[in-house]
Amino acid sequence: MQVARRLDVMTSIIIILLMSVFFLVAKDLRAPAHIFPLTVISLLLALGVLLLVKSLFFYKEPVKEEEEIDHRPAEEKKAGKKRVYLSIVIMFGYIFLLNVIGFYVTSFIYLALFSWYLGGAKKEAKPLLQAVLVSSITMMVIYLAFKVFLRVPTPTGFFF
Repeated sequence: MQVARRLDVMTSIIIILLMSVFFLVAKDLRAPAHIFPLTVISLLLALGVLLLVKSLFFYKEPVKEEEEIDHRPAEEKKAGKKRVYLSIVIMFGYIFLLNVIGFYVTSFIYLALFSWYLGGAKKEAKPLLQAVLVSSITMMVIYLAFKVFLRVPTPTGFFF
């Protein structure tokens, strides 16, 4: 069995086992809080089974192409690594500030700054305003879904 095929089989088995355990844990949740977790778990379980079936019975040999060589300049490679490391630091900062500031405020700031940064961090007003607008709408939808509709508590902090 090829390495890629074996990796697909192992991944699908891990997904199936994890989702089975999660399903056993999540089935004890109270209604209506159980709807979303069980839906996500069921979808991931189905996708794991489909990946297993595909990798065992319908696997196609990948087309051999010439080895791809990274022709980017060294500065661009360094900038890419810098973005990855900065993204990890930003994510840890988000997790740390979640309980200090509160879920909604921290998530809004995180979404706005991170989407602006991943969009190129242009020092113009339009990209930053777009990021703020999209983050505002996203957080309003999350607030309405969790706080108003589902009445699920979220981490609170100084502000919210």
